[in-house]
Amino acid sequence: MRRSPILVLGCGSIGRRHISNLKSLGRTVVAYDTAADRRRWARENLKIETVDSVEAGLARRPAAVFVCTPPSSHAGPGLLALRAGVPMFVEKPLASGLADGKKLAATGKIPAAVGYQLRFHPALRWIKERLEKNSWGKLLFLRAEFGQYLPDWRPWQNYRRSYTARKALGGGILLDASHELDLVRWLAGEARSVFCLAKRLALPVDVEDTAALLMEMRSGAIAEVHLDMVQRGFRRGLLISCTRATVTFELPASRVTIVKGPGKSVVKNFPFQSNDLYLAQTRAFLRRLGNSASDGLVSPRDALKTLELVETARKSARTGRKERTP
Repeated sequence: MRRSPILVLGCGSIGRRHISNLKSLGRTVVAYDTAADRRRWARENLKIETVDSVEAGLARRPAAVFVCTPPSSHAGPGLLALRAGVPMFVEKPLASGLADGKKLAATGKIPAAVGYQLRFHPALRWIKERLEKNSWGKLLFLRAEFGQYLPDWRPWQNYRRSYTARKALGGGILLDASHELDLVRWLAGEARSVFCLAKRLALPVDVEDTAALLMEMRSGAIAEVHLDMVQRGFRRGLLISCTRATVTFELPASRVTIVKGPGKSVVKNFPFQSNDLYLAQTRAFLRRLGNSASDGLVSPRDALKTLELVETARKSARTGRKERTP
């Protein structure tokens, strides 16, 4: 019996990645994009069928919908899918604002997930397991960083036209680099309060290009997060300090270093390709469709907590005060 297709909404860079991965996993894909030239590109280069509207795609009775549009337009097609009873995968962030995020989080029993694929990184899963087992003692503080010059992210396009650079499309470094906020929550639990500085320091955009957050976690630990799209080169990683060890994680090296004292350090390497994370996430979502276990997927309700953290950070940046989380 022929399986129903997967409907992918959005044929930009992340949509193309999901289309390619779904095809590599043996799934038939139908796609829609508001831009006719991107639909044509997908037909000619990815060898898939496209449709002329979201409604036409849903009329194909898809097995699931992948929402890969800019954050400001996640809610419309996502809600259409959910109201039609179609399982939904939505790229991060869940939405560009809390009102839409809350609507998407009300999925009921319909399978749904949000694209925070770093939770599938083997090194981060290894770290998570040891934190849960208290292998390094009590967590004291955690520091996360992401930074890269925005014009280098997608060199094939004018960065000023990307959703990352445009407030109306749900841009800004706090939303687009919310992977780091998701990781902090996943590894250290929820935040009690946030102090944030978020500013446009360098780029001619109408969103913040740099943000620094200081959080008190409910566990009593402290978390620091630095996010920017202005520094040259690429920096991404974590520093985790516990009572019996300090642990660092580096990307793209995919290396973990555990230091327990002078001359007492261990380095562990976790070889992987970037697309491995997306493939693992997609496999997990497809297993969810088949009612199988799918450890690692981020539910819309979980992703809503990250969106609430972003909104609290933005409030702190406006008021200049420490703000309590919901």
